[in-house]
Amino acid sequence: MTAAWAREVPALALHRARAQAPLLAAVTATALVALTVLATCGLLLTAGRRDALDAALAAAGTGGTQVVARVVPPAGAVAADAGALVPEVTAVAADALAPLPATVSTWTESPLLALPEDGSEDPGYAYLTDAADLAGAARLVEGAWPDAAAAGGSGPVDVALPAATAAALGLAPGDALDLAPSPDAPAAADRTAVRVVGVFQPLHRGDAGTPVWARDLLGGAGVDPGHARPGTSGRQQSPAYGPLVVAPGALASAGTGVGVVTVALRPDPAGASVAALREAAEGVARLRPALADALGERADRTVVRTSFPATARATATQHAVAGAAVLTAGLVGVALAAAALLLAGRLLAARRGPERALLLDRGAGRRQLLGLAGAEAAAVVGVAGVLAVPLALAAYRALAAVPLVAGAGIAPPEGVPGSLVATVGVGAVGLVLALVAPAARRPGARRATGPSRLARSGGDLLLVAVAVLAALRLRSDAPADAVRVLAPVLALVAASVLVLRVVPLLGGAAERGARRSRRFVLPLAALDAARRPRAAVALLLLVLAAAGATFGAGWAATWSRSQAEQAEALVPAAVVASDVPGSPTAQGVLVRDAARGAALPVTDRGTGFGTLVASGPDEAQPRLLAVDTGAAELTGRLPDGTTWAGLTAGLPPADGELVAALPVRAEGGDLAVRLSGTTGSEHPMSVTPALVVDDGHGVRVRALGDRVPLDGAERVVDLATPGGFVAPDGGARVLAVVLRVHTDVVLDEGVGGVADVAVRVAWDPPPGAGDAAGAGPWSARPTAATAENQSLSRPEVEVGPDGVSATGEVDVSRASYLPTVAVLTSFAPTAPLPVVVTEDLAAGAGLRVGDPLEVAVGGASLPAAVAAVAPYLPGAADRPAVLADLRALSRAAIAEAETAPLVDAWWLPADADVDALRDAGAQVTSRAAVAGDLAAGPLRVGVLAALGLLVVAAVALALVGTALHAAETAEDRGPEVARLLAVGASPRAVAGTYVVQHVVVDLLAVAAGTAAGAVVARALAPALTISATGGRPVPEALPVWSWPAAGTIAALLLAGSAAVVLPATAALVRRASAAHLRLGDAT
Repeated sequence: MTAAWAREVPALALHRARAQAPLLAAVTATALVALTVLATCGLLLTAGRRDALDAALAAAGTGGTQVVARVVPPAGAVAADAGALVPEVTAVAADALAPLPATVSTWTESPLLALPEDGSEDPGYAYLTDAADLAGAARLVEGAWPDAAAAGGSGPVDVALPAATAAALGLAPGDALDLAPSPDAPAAADRTAVRVVGVFQPLHRGDAGTPVWARDLLGGAGVDPGHARPGTSGRQQSPAYGPLVVAPGALASAGTGVGVVTVALRPDPAGASVAALREAAEGVARLRPALADALGERADRTVVRTSFPATARATATQHAVAGAAVLTAGLVGVALAAAALLLAGRLLAARRGPERALLLDRGAGRRQLLGLAGAEAAAVVGVAGVLAVPLALAAYRALAAVPLVAGAGIAPPEGVPGSLVATVGVGAVGLVLALVAPAARRPGARRATGPSRLARSGGDLLLVAVAVLAALRLRSDAPADAVRVLAPVLALVAASVLVLRVVPLLGGAAERGARRSRRFVLPLAALDAARRPRAAVALLLLVLAAAGATFGAGWAATWSRSQAEQAEALVPAAVVASDVPGSPTAQGVLVRDAARGAALPVTDRGTGFGTLVASGPDEAQPRLLAVDTGAAELTGRLPDGTTWAGLTAGLPPADGELVAALPVRAEGGDLAVRLSGTTGSEHPMSVTPALVVDDGHGVRVRALGDRVPLDGAERVVDLATPGGFVAPDGGARVLAVVLRVHTDVVLDEGVGGVADVAVRVAWDPPPGAGDAAGAGPWSARPTAATAENQSLSRPEVEVGPDGVSATGEVDVSRASYLPTVAVLTSFAPTAPLPVVVTEDLAAGAGLRVGDPLEVAVGGASLPAAVAAVAPYLPGAADRPAVLADLRALSRAAIAEAETAPLVDAWWLPADADVDALRDAGAQVTSRAAVAGDLAAGPLRVGVLAALGLLVVAAVALALVGTALHAAETAEDRGPEVARLLAVGASPRAVAGTYVVQHVVVDLLAVAAGTAAGAVVARALAPALTISATGGRPVPEALPVWSWPAAGTIAALLLAGSAAVVLPATAALVRRASAAHLRLGDAT
């Protein structure tokens, strides 16, 4: 039998293939669609994620990946010391970055050298720099770059200067300059002669992607009027200029010594695995202690600046999330493909049932029949597999051509990737098993009832329970990647299985209604649907397809909305400019020009809150935000019933402080006062004045004068403002005067008693100010520290149009060693500073509305009170933070004599000139750019691509399955149709009966599947949506249901199903004949 069977099998298989060519073509098409979907998901999971990972790291730019090690050798270090440091620092840093390769560049700076006397009080300092990689970071505007061939001689050292340095020092190519040693340069020659050969303009100073100038001492600004003076440990300030760029290798011959050695390594992560990125990130995180151990006493200070660990962590997390989304789409596609192939296998088994029974009667064994079925299935799937490879490549190329995907850096692969062939091979094996499985059933086997049905119901409940547990785990914090993948798949399958239990119940209700009807088409369709419901596999395929497609659309809508909301929370204004060069008032002029006048100064810095002073890493440090809350439009979604206006209503001061402020002349940025004072003490006393001046646009700076003796004589005191004071429209006003009283000799407690002190501070008002300017009361009070010391009592102030006069009683002995400060302000004494705190800060500190806390600003701790609690604060969405009104914060700080500038950043409108700000050296962040990166960044667009692929695959496989089921039912119902036609039913009525039955059941299945997808999307889509760092998004993601998308999917499924069923039904009625009647009688 075996030999004879082997001879007959090929002829039998070929004969069946010819006779059942349409059926085999339909099954092959089903396998082809399934393999194409799986292969496309595989390409997106492998080549697509690889491209996206490389594109994400490339988009991070140098600023996100560069590792900069800045080493300060001991004072007196020379070029030989730097030459020994560079290779060792490079080796240690390269070892930390392993296994990633890296390119290295080195900068070497001299210490600050004294400029020649020019008649001013402080001519300032300059420094030389040996920088070999300035070609793309500077543009030569005059002269030439120093020539390395001319270096090393006995003549002056050739240098190129930034344009700002040349303008400030009045230098041009051909000019010479002599530099002298400073306290920071003990190894420098007595005289270092330099000759200017070129002038250049620094480029990309504010571009985070190319942070070359971040290595420079002055950040490429060229001038710093308030730099720490050498030898004073930062206590005094002097102008600093530079860099004076020398030819490569020429710093050694200049004889200046070495001040700083900077080694920058830029890793090349292209093609690196996620594991390699994580390994390199861990190594870089340990780089600073590794350098300290390696260099020992050869380095006074070592600083490592890099964002690489954070970039690597965020990239790895987003890579995993994108992979989870693709796997989710792939697994749903696998479930749909398995259902479609099981349906195809059943169709083949049903069509060949009589033939199989005949072969069994002639002595064929079940193994032989399974072998025949397996061979035929392998042939069918083999053909589909061969065709699936080019089709999957074409589908992937079409996906990569979508602008959103192409813009993320995902490109079509070259040639045929091995992963594609492997995916098709594995999928083909699974499809063969799915096709052969129905043929393995015993002939004539019936569905079991009773205990088996109860067991199946128990299995359904178990599946639902597992899905619920996975969903709960997903909604908890930090779910594993496996949970991200399995939870939505299990939930979709469980929901679809439950729906299968509901549809027959609806059919029973339709049957009861049909029994009472006298019509033909609708009652017969209802009776047929109730008594002979469609196959469970076919119904599951349609329900799961509708659920999966609508879930994908809902998740995509939720994801997209959340990214836009996260951008609003991360970037508090349309444009945020930070690190703006110049003094606060000079910054104001620059940003107002760029923003056409609409610029708000902002405080944005790390702080502490009483006992909650941060001691951890920077990413955990609480933030202090302050802005004019009356003018700023805070953005970001809040819980229902809560608004930013309501939260910040109690923050701004109630009165207008500028009403009582006194105008002051500030022409050319020069400020001066006339000061006189007397004391009743026999011991010498003095006072140090400081003015807090507003530029008329909300920017307040401190103008500090030198100490003046209280001897009754009037003296002109020049006031210094770091970086200079700019008020181009003449709107400068004095808000406050701070007087620090000193006893010039140290006295024992009680010596000298209490003395009356009177101080008069006057200045020149601007022309036309008149006596009416500044009409309003001023107040005088000691700082909290002074009041605690009891060194000053009964302070009073009198105000005039050109100054203020203050009196008070001073404890002479305590004023010799304790702070004794009187603060004269144009505003009333402040109550505790009202603030809004974030929920995490309130929970961690046990704070509620009305509770007191202290906010650290500079060297002062300001008393504050909680006015409201917010879920988060714009601009500090990922950490605890506190928000205050900038005017109220300024008042509270001034009251404690904390008069340092509070401006850290600027909030600008969307039409601000971003390029001008970047060219000036500012760091600029655009909310639109951040939103675009969050929504369509290289790694994040993979989520949307996977969800789009899920929708397309679900619709395609559902339509293929519907076609297979229509073919199956058409064959089974031939005799039934013949009987109906024989008893007088019209062909149109019979066709209408079966069309109505299909349409009604399809409508119920699609509606139920859409509802299941909506439920799963509402429950899981927010948990599947993450932030750029892989954590929970802020604000929390809300489920978004897109009715247009859901309606379109449902319409496609119903229209496609109708397009398949109508021709099949028409053909069934047309082919019904007496042969079917005889076949029906026989059965």
